This record gives sequence, structure tokens and C-alpha cells, in this order.
Amino acid sequence: ILLLRAAGLRDARPAALAWRSFRELVAEDQEPLAERRLLPLVCRNLSRLGHPKDPFLGRMYAEAFGATARMLEEAAPALEALREAGIRTMVLKGVALVVVHYRDLGARPMSDVDILVPSAQIDEALDVLEGAGWRSDRTHAWLKTEMHAAAVTSPSGLTVDLHRHATYEARFASADEAFFSDAVSLEVAGVVTSAMSAGDQLLHSVIHGLRWS
Repeated sequence: ILLLRAAGLRDARPAALAWRSFRELVAEDQEPLAERRLLPLVCRNLSRLGHPKDPFLGRMYAEAFGATARMLEEAAPALEALREAGIRTMVLKGVALVVVHYRDLGARPMSDVDILVPSAQIDEALDVLEGAGWRSDRTHAWLKTEMHAAAVTSPSGLTVDLHRHATYEARFASADEAFFSDAVSLEVAGVVTSAMSAGDQLLHSVIHGLRWS
């Protein structure tokens, strides 16, 4: 709660107090993963409010910015290959948040990239990516299960979760089509793709968060 306040409050004094209170409880580099992922956003908010620069927060922000920029650059060829093959794409979760909503590559750390394609084109999408040098389970055994997504890996090691459904909870084409029909356009490293509308993005974030929390 303290970090959420430090990351989101628009009043400088309570935001700074929340950060100081958190730091009194948790030493540098001892933050649990969930809290650590909020630190770049804390850095951005406190800087915007005129708080003196914190070297540790600055480092967390810079690391997140660099890592996210590299991920987007590496994911762009996959999006372009799918686009050229006539396959619609939608970026989910982290990519959509940093590009559409935060508009700041350093504000939201990511560990991978999530791309949704229409379920009817998932086999073709896998063939396209494998033809472009990406690695996956070549048996595609996950397609015979209830899994809604599976990992593919770029030649340089970037992991993309390729989704045939946006959520595990609604694994049917009409649910995904509703997301696609309200989607907004965006560019990832110069490649045109799409993201969920703001309302759908909030819904998707809540559903995904509830599953993991």
C-alpha cells in the first residue's frame, strides 16, 4: 500500500512520506519482487512531484527502461512477420500499458512480451514465427490442451507468450473478437499492431491479477 501511494499520489508530501515509510521498513535491494516492480513507477511519480533524486530509484527506472526497450525491439520482427502474413495481432499486458497508458518505457518492468492472434490463425502464426527463426514446441502439443497461450523464443532469447485467447477464463473466439473489435492502434518499435481499449485493458488486468494473487 505504501508503494502504491508513493507511485500514484499527486500530492508531493504524502507521496514522499509513503516512500520514506516504506524505506524504513524494507532495506535497499531487499524488496520482494512484487514491490520491486513498482519502484520505477515510484521514481517517475516522485520526480514529477519535485522530490530530490534518489539514486537507487533512478537505477531501478533506468534498468526497466533499457530492458523494455530491448524487448520491444526484439518483438517487433515477430509482429511484422505476422502482419505480413495477414494475421491480426494485439499486444497484451506490459507492452500495451507502457506504450498506450504510461507512455514511458521505464514505468512498467516486463519479463516477456504477450501477443494475441485470432485462435483460427494460431497454427499459421506458429508456422510464420518458426519460419522466421523463433523456437517453440514443434509438436504444438499445447494446442490440444486447455492452455490459452504458450511461449515462443527468439533467436536472441526473448520470450513471447503467443496467445490464442486473451484470457484463460474465456477461451472462445467470440470473446477475443470483442477485444479485437474495440482495439486501438499503436506502434511497437515502428510496427503497427493493436491493444485493448482502456476499459478492456482494465478488465484484462483485473482478471489476470486475480488469477495470480
